[in-house]
Amino acid sequence: MSVSTADFSSVTTSIQKLKKEKNAVLLAHYYKRPEIQEAADFLGDSLYLAQQAAKTRADIIVFAGVHFMAETAKIVNPTKKVLLPDLKAGCSLADSCPPEAFKKFKAQYPDAIVVTYINCSEEIKALSDIICTSSNAERIKELEAWGCQFDRATNTKKWHLTQEGGHSEKRIIHHKDQTGLEIQTVLLQKIKTLHNVTILSEHILIDLITDHQFKGHPQRCYGAYIISKSKKQIHSINSSITVLATGGVGQLYQITTNPKGATGDGIGAAYRAGVQISELPYMQFHPTVVYQKKGIPLC
Repeated sequence: MSVSTADFSSVTTSIQKLKKEKNAVLLAHYYKRPEIQEAADFLGDSLYLAQQAAKTRADIIVFAGVHFMAETAKIVNPTKKVLLPDLKAGCSLADSCPPEAFKKFKAQYPDAIVVTYINCSEEIKALSDIICTSSNAERIKELEAWGCQFDRATNTKKWHLTQEGGHSEKRIIHHKDQTGLEIQTVLLQKIKTLHNVTILSEHILIDLITDHQFKGHPQRCYGAYIISKSKKQIHSINSSITVLATGGVGQLYQITTNPKGATGDGIGAAYRAGVQISELPYMQFHPTVVYQKKGIPLC
């Protein structure tokens, strides 16, 4: 059923009346239409809504969101009735992690501590040790406190929102057209103030230090071997926890705007250490340049 904005006020009145009669609470995600948000008792991200579902004294929880959110509400409130308006409202992140495949991963690495993003099915949650979420709003305020200059709407203190990708609403905060550069610059400035962080510029990852260098099979990672570009010296860095970034992979393609160091070193190191690599064809891209063959006009 399609309801115009003008008619929605009467629908909202009916919703509020029905909630009172049924002792129901309406939880809505940020991604929902403004009319739905206005009718909701609580508005927020996945974590916040799950927390409100756990606290509510209502007999019925109506979830204006996707399938895994309603499942989470039921998990924390097993005795309450949870309603989802559209049972086919799915999430691509949740669908990309099939429970059977995840069970095989757990069986292969029984000692692994599994941290799972909250955008997952109840089966995946049951197999996980820790469930986390982004809490983006708090992180944005933190970035601004560190110096990030996100654009503001004209004559207001509100963030200026723009549209991105396949979004139907303007919900993306930004800094001009250089949001990534702005955030990266501020984070690097912040990191330099931390006494427990050392930045090694002009160093290249050679390989991870794993059991296969000692016992013939990779099971644990103890750090990494790196080389100084200026001194041409190899160093070993020992660590109980090692986090890999891909380093970018643009230079693996014939044409790219990525810097010369974007050669996918992190993926290569992970592969050599025995980490399962998947979904490589699904590379994020930003169509912000036009490639023109010599002599061919653009229009």
